[in-house]
Amino acid sequence: MSKHTPGPWVATKGKLGFPIVASEQYEVASLSFCGENLGSLRGKADKRAEMIANARLIAAAPDTLEMCKRFETLDKNASRAGNRVFIDVRDWDAFMSYNRAAIAKAEGRS
Repeated sequence: MSKHTPGPWVATKGKLGFPIVASEQYEVASLSFCGENLGSLRGKADKRAEMIANARLIAAAPDTLEMCKRFETLDKNASRAGNRVFIDVRDWDAFMSYNRAAIAKAEGRS
């Protein structure tokens, strides 16, 4: 399996005005609606806002992958007794802090 472009990725405006997702070195993705050009989107704030939201969500993909890997590590390091799972509160707090940051990035709050 090939590797993806390393993060962090950011959602920004591309040369043609459409949202793009980029790393420090590469454009990862460009967004548009099929058959639309920038001029046809004038006055369609809802479509433009949707493209920007989609770009932010795509830009958060490396953070989301990292969050999943951290959760897997939490699970491996957890101790179990019967139907209970015990996780060191410091590990949980660090995971949740990263989780909240990833969600904020995906929702455009960071």
